[in-house]
Amino acid sequence: MNQPRSIYKTDYVPFDWMENNFSSGNNDFCSSENIDECLRHISQELSALGYPSIYSSSSDCGYAVNCDIVRLLNVTFELIGSCREHAQIKDDLECRNRRLSSDLSTLSKKNALLKESLEQSENKYKSVLERERQLKEKNNRLLQTIKNEKEESKKLSSQMQQQKITYQHEMRKYENTISQMKTKLNQIISDRNPDKKVASISPSYLLQRNSKQRGKWQTGSVAKSCMEEMYSSVISSYENRCQEMMKEISEYRSCFEQIHYQIIEINLSIGGSMQDFMDLIPLKAIWNRTDLRVTLDDRFQYLLNKLKGNALKIVADNSRKSENEATLLKLKLSSHEELNEESKPCEQSCN
Repeated sequence: MNQPRSIYKTDYVPFDWMENNFSSGNNDFCSSENIDECLRHISQELSALGYPSIYSSSSDCGYAVNCDIVRLLNVTFELIGSCREHAQIKDDLECRNRRLSSDLSTLSKKNALLKESLEQSENKYKSVLERERQLKEKNNRLLQTIKNEKEESKKLSSQMQQQKITYQHEMRKYENTISQMKTKLNQIISDRNPDKKVASISPSYLLQRNSKQRGKWQTGSVAKSCMEEMYSSVISSYENRCQEMMKEISEYRSCFEQIHYQIIEINLSIGGSMQDFMDLIPLKAIWNRTDLRVTLDDRFQYLLNKLKGNALKIVADNSRKSENEATLLKLKLSSHEELNEESKPCEQSCN
């Protein structure tokens, strides 16, 4: 067998050997001229990587060096496996790097979104604080308004009570006046009605003589003159009485007309309609009627009913108005409570 050359007594090959044997123009590592040097260099590289040496003294290799082909093939297979493992590891690392870069981009996007969300939350927080301030101001204004309206409602209720008492007093006053007038009118009508009162002539005092002389014996002529004088005296007294009664009746008529117009004016002043009194019979036509008492009773009853109806209507309207005001106050209080309930979640979210 061929013995190894003297240059292979050691496995060390200086670096300048590679520079001298591998020129820049030659790209092939091994050729037929430098096989020994290439094998020796590979053996050194394998030893540096921790693999066993490929030289053996008992090798039947056809070259001048002691090269064990089995070891070379095993080491080459191990190198190929290591390359595959390293390639797999490289692929895994590249995939992991891609995943990490994708996660990094996703996290950066999420970070940007979170920054935008943080800015929106800050703006929303500022708007909520501004809204809360406005709601507080509105709440204070509503409380002041409710307080003022409560005071106004108390004033209105007291005024309504006073008006009601005044109306009741006026109603009693007018009822008493009407009852008195009815009594006087009934007395006048009973005095004028001959069916209920029988006329009688009864001298209440002695007839006085114009000559102021004593009476004489009643002869025919003297008796006739005395009868004429008596009749003339009775007729004159009756005429005077009739004139006084007519004067009293005219006064009662004027008083009744005044009361009649006053009641109509009161009805109109408290909200009555003039159309209710347009269909009434004129007073001048009533005085000449035979059923004067019934007509007057009906007229007074009609006016009294109208007065009572208008007064009750005013009281009902005032009470309805007060109820409406109370309802409005309740609605405002409920809206105020709803605003307070709406402001509570805002305060909780702010806190």
